Amino acid sequence: MIGRDTDDDINGYGYAPWILGVFLAAVIIFLMFTYAQPIS
Repeated sequence: MIGRDTDDDINGYGYAPWILGVFLAAVIIFLMFTYAQPIS
């Protein structure tokens, strides 16, 4: 595992997981602020 993964192994999926991860994070943050109800 550690110390055995080459750059090809690490980048095997390309940029798709990064784009998907950032997209999901943005959606979650957007929903948090959209559905957040003020205390008062």
